[in-house]
Amino acid sequence: LGEVWKSFKQRFELYMKTTNTTALPSEQKVALLLTVAGTEALEIFNSFQLTEQEGNNYDIVMSKFESYCMPWVNENYERFVFNSRVQLPNESIEEFVTDLKLQSRSCNFGQIQESLIRDRLVIGCSDHKVPDCLLRDCELTLEKAIRICQAVELRKKQIINKNKMHHRKVEQKETHKHTKGKSCGKCGNVHEYRNCPAFGKKCKFCGKYNHFARQCKSKSNLHAIYSLLRLSSYFEKKKKRITQSLRFYIVFLSFLLDTMLHSHSEF
Repeated sequence: LGEVWKSFKQRFELYMKTTNTTALPSEQKVALLLTVAGTEALEIFNSFQLTEQEGNNYDIVMSKFESYCMPWVNENYERFVFNSRVQLPNESIEEFVTDLKLQSRSCNFGQIQESLIRDRLVIGCSDHKVPDCLLRDCELTLEKAIRICQAVELRKKQIINKNKMHHRKVEQKETHKHTKGKSCGKCGNVHEYRNCPAFGKKCKFCGKYNHFARQCKSKSNLHAIYSLLRLSSYFEKKKKRITQSLRFYIVFLSFLLDTMLHSHSEF
């Protein structure tokens, strides 16, 4: 309720400045306050049991609402929460500092509020290299600390974006390489880089994953062995035919030789 009241009070005061109603008589400012605040605030106002004079006094009414909405603040607890605050993942420096400022409002730091926010920024910054940079400055102010942290934050974002662009260029290069007409050894098709339809699929031939049966190396090896066997069989048959032919010629030559010798003996 205390934070709600703080927020409403700030917005109401800004509204009065915008509409030039800050110089209105006290009675009219009270009426404006109760009108803007709504039904619940009006019921709370009626429970204050103020005299007519007190009820028309803007400062008294605001003080009563302040006491009602913020009856007691545990300063030790509020400071504990403040001093436990660290920058969250993906939280920007601007968001972190804004929350520290809001939290410090209920800590009653007084004149050292800004320096304590600076200290919390140095200690709670998520980038562990930043504190070393900040602590080198003996005259470090909150404003200067914020500027340094924002500069480091911006530099980190630039490096991340640069790495992303480099990675994207590499992927585009690989994609271009894979889409120049060369078929994939896993699926047999032409496709973009890292977009193979065979990824995660089980081969029906060897039972292994990430390739289709038509591209299976085990299948190719089997074909190679089969081809070698066929070739070996072919040469074996050739060898038999040559052997048979040689035998035939030997017999034929023997026959001719015998015939010639026999004819010569008759003469």
